[in-house]
Amino acid sequence: MTLVEVVKIIGDMLTELDQLLSDSGLPSSSPQWQQLFAMRVHMDNLQRRLVTLSFKLDDARFAKLTDQISSANALLKQQIASRRSRLRLIRYSRWRLFELSNNLGF
Repeated sequence: MTLVEVVKIIGDMLTELDQLLSDSGLPSSSPQWQQLFAMRVHMDNLQRRLVTLSFKLDDARFAKLTDQISSANALLKQQIASRRSRLRLIRYSRWRLFELSNNLGF
């Protein structure tokens, strides 16, 4: 079960608790209502902490993925530059060979 699934389950429980707490047959002065309300506050705090944790974990994953993408991008740029350099060398060599062959009368 993922963290997001646990947060959703707690959210569903909070909805059920809210429905119980809003029941007109259960006055807010009763001990049962007070217990349900305390449970609701506790579950709400737990859900909030889990969501915060989820954001922190996502931030760390995002940072790691961003670093990996940056590294891959740098490698790609390096390979492109290397190929361009080789292409320039080949073109220059061809041009130089052409010039030499013209000078020699070929």
